[in-house]
Amino acid sequence: MATGAGIGGVIKITMTFVALVAMFRRRRKPTEPTEADKDFDTRRTAKADMERRMAAYLASRDSDAVFSAAPDLNNKENER
Repeated sequence: MATGAGIGGVIKITMTFVALVAMFRRRRKPTEPTEADKDFDTRRTAKADMERRMAAYLASRDSDAVFSAAPDLNNKENER
């Protein structure tokens, strides 16, 4: 029984040590972006630009349609 109680403390210390070592191993200096990262950034920028252009096109198209059409004053709903 005395041996079992001592092992519990050793396990806690060992697990803490393993966690600390894993944390410090993960700390690395940032590396230069790889070719895949550069391609991804290029595609992401192109997609954002395309979405901005499409939003501007739709906004201009919708706003022109509202103001270019003359109101229909002879509409049956307006007579009621």
